[in-house]
Amino acid sequence: EFIDEEDKKLVAQGKDKIKCCIIDYDAGFEGSGASSTGDASMYSSYGAIYDKLTELSIVRNKLVIILAQPKIAVYSNEEIPLEMIGESSRKIQVADVVITRGKFTGNQNNLGIFTIPKNRHGDLDKQYSIRLNNGHFKIIPKGVYQMLKQEQEKKYYTEQDIDTMIHQYNLQQSGIHL
Repeated sequence: EFIDEEDKKLVAQGKDKIKCCIIDYDAGFEGSGASSTGDASMYSSYGAIYDKLTELSIVRNKLVIILAQPKIAVYSNEEIPLEMIGESSRKIQVADVVITRGKFTGNQNNLGIFTIPKNRHGDLDKQYSIRLNNGHFKIIPKGVYQMLKQEQEKKYYTEQDIDTMIHQYNLQQSGIHL
């Protein structure tokens, strides 16, 4: 209803309707298992929420992105498995694509692994990454990731630093020595 009202306002102003809804995060919705005190199971209560979000996606043709925390047991995992996504298994059933990022806690250089553990219409994938101090995530080869995991102290890598490491790694892998 909120999105419908916002769309009406935008159209009245001669603007395009909302194309994408980013929700941070679904456990805060009234009626979710996390916010309700009723007897409904989390599966059922989240189901009602996801039914509405599916309607936004399919009937109203909007991209819907839901942000969520993983289960607490995997907060420090490098890789987040599909079954540890959020509070309800209904979330996993309904989602077309699930993207996660774990965190390597062995050093302070913001290393982690992006995974796509569910992709209804595509491939599953895994990418090694570093989050730089500017907030950007940089995808890096597994070999560079393994090298950076060995660092014991906090470093403030720039994109250029990482690009140089990737270049040197690629040269080494191809057998070219400078």
